[in-house]
Amino acid sequence: MADTELSGQIDALLTEHVELSVPARLEHLPLLRMLAEAVATKEDFDLDAIADFKIAVDEVASWLVHHADVGASVSCRYRLSAGELAVSVSAPTADQAVPETDGFGWHVVKTVTDSASYQVTEQGGRVVTIDLVMATRTGGQ
Repeated sequence: MADTELSGQIDALLTEHVELSVPARLEHLPLLRMLAEAVATKEDFDLDAIADFKIAVDEVASWLVHHADVGASVSCRYRLSAGELAVSVSAPTADQAVPETDGFGWHVVKTVTDSASYQVTEQGGRVVTIDLVMATRTGGQ
């Protein structure tokens, strides 16, 4: 039990967070892609994995931009920990839309990541958050 608690504390200390919020407009998507690339590069992903991660972040951020409230921001919060890179992309939405999990875009996201999910919260307005996880992929994997 003590080993499990210590392991959890060590993981928490080794986990880093990077966050960027930009206005929910298409012209800001390149910033989100650049940060996705920088974070994946920092985590020593190989070139193919970096490209996959950028595609996934771009796809979900684009969806959120198209459904965001007027004047809202899209927020990307990256969590970096040993062996894994996760991102939560969220925005307040103007309509009742949710990501189409049977659509082509979601299929691409599920193909290039290890995990993709979304949730809708109604606290202080409707917010859609899309979570992506990708295990570290280096040149030999």
